[in-house]
Formats: sequence, C-alpha cells, structure tokens
Amino acid sequence: MNKWAKRLLYLIITLVWLAIMLFPVFAIRLATRGQLQAGNTTIFMVQERQEAGIGFQTTREVNSEATCTLTTVRYVLWDGEGENSRSCSCSDGVERDARWGRCVAP
Repeated sequence: MNKWAKRLLYLIITLVWLAIMLFPVFAIRLATRGQLQAGNTTIFMVQERQEAGIGFQTTREVNSEATCTLTTVRYVLWDGEGENSRSCSCSDGVERDARWGRCVAP
C-alpha cells in the first residue's frame, strides 16, 4: 500500500470514528429540542399515540412560471407507519402537483 492510500484510509477511519462519537450529541439535542435544522432540512421527532420515530423535511425553491417551493417529508419510524409526502406551494395561487422534482400544473 502506498503512502497516499494509507493516508486516505486513516482519514476515512477518523471520519467514521468522529461520526460515531458525535451521534450521542446529535441524539440528545434532537430529544431535548424536538427538532434540528441544517440548511433547508429539518429533522424532527414524531411522538404520536400510534407512531414514533424521526421525520425529515426538505424544502427547496423550484423555478417555473411562478416562484414555487417544493417540500418533501420522509419518515423513519420504529413504531407505526408513516406516509412520505411531497407538495408544492406557489406564489401565484395556482395549484400544482409535485412530480419529477418539479411543480407541474395538473
């Protein structure tokens, strides 16, 4: 194994170790605050009577005739079942469907 391959391997091992060590901090902050936000992604706790787990909401601007925002919600549940969803909200008031990562008029 050459010098650069060893350095790359050490870097990968260090990053994996760092991720494992930071996981409890992430879990405690999520449990105490109920949600965390990083950029345009929100991670939130699902604590309902029938469902329990974590949800991920991503929002991004989509360029079309009007300014539209595409919102995607995904769930990772350990109790119950959640239905992932995708929706569009546009500034011109015209209702659009979320398809293929864009807001499309029905």
